[in-house]
Amino acid sequence: MAIAQDIKQTSILLGTVDLTLGMPQQLVLNRLADQFDVRKYDDSNWFVYPKGRSASSLGTLVFTDQKLSAVFKDWGTNEQKASQLVIALYDVISGMLEAEKGRQSAAS
Repeated sequence: MAIAQDIKQTSILLGTVDLTLGMPQQLVLNRLADQFDVRKYDDSNWFVYPKGRSASSLGTLVFTDQKLSAVFKDWGTNEQKASQLVIALYDVISGMLEAEKGRQSAAS
């Protein structure tokens, strides 16, 4: 499992659902319910699976005080297309470059 976002980035796309850190837990679960099976692991962690397929998790949601505090996306399985992997890598690298630009601007 890999962290799916830079610390400065506060939103992430899971399927077609845009999630923002700090969103109320019930709102997150309601938005994901149409596309995904979301299963509670413990008081803070929920696993997200494709609807009707529980073989491989798409990621993990973490809630603190009933608010979304972290999202972890799994990199995928052999079923994942190469183009999806390239897009995910591009997003990670872009986020890192943006963060570095922000640090350089702040230092100037």
